[in-house]
Amino acid sequence: MLLIDGFPIKGFFLYNYSKLSPIQNQRGLDMAENQNPEKWKQNIPDIYFDRMQLTTTVLGVNFILSVSDPTVIDVPEGGAERIKLPKTDVAVIRTSPTHAKLISMLIKKQLKRFEENTKTEIQIPEEVYKELGIDPSDW
Repeated sequence: MLLIDGFPIKGFFLYNYSKLSPIQNQRGLDMAENQNPEKWKQNIPDIYFDRMQLTTTVLGVNFILSVSDPTVIDVPEGGAERIKLPKTDVAVIRTSPTHAKLISMLIKKQLKRFEENTKTEIQIPEEVYKELGIDPSDW
């Protein structure tokens, strides 16, 4: 059983990717060949991401984790136009809305504890709050 912050978490599923093309299988583990939990624990990928797309439906929440491509972009004069930066998707995470809410609450709890223990505040630029439509007081 998986524990997050000491709480038992249920609802993790092993998807059978064996019907995907070889190119699709390169995006993650071929779980059909790794049904033994001890075997797939050894193959857990270490993923870095600096971008995330989040979609929600009545039945699920999808996180698409991406990393920005190291590309030089010419910014138009004045910088008023939106620029779409190239990215590479590195993982897709699917879960239930209930589980996603629980995870978000646990992440917030852990980060608040980190800020308290280190006596620092994680800084987010005001422009980022505005771009994402988030109120800093929600933290």
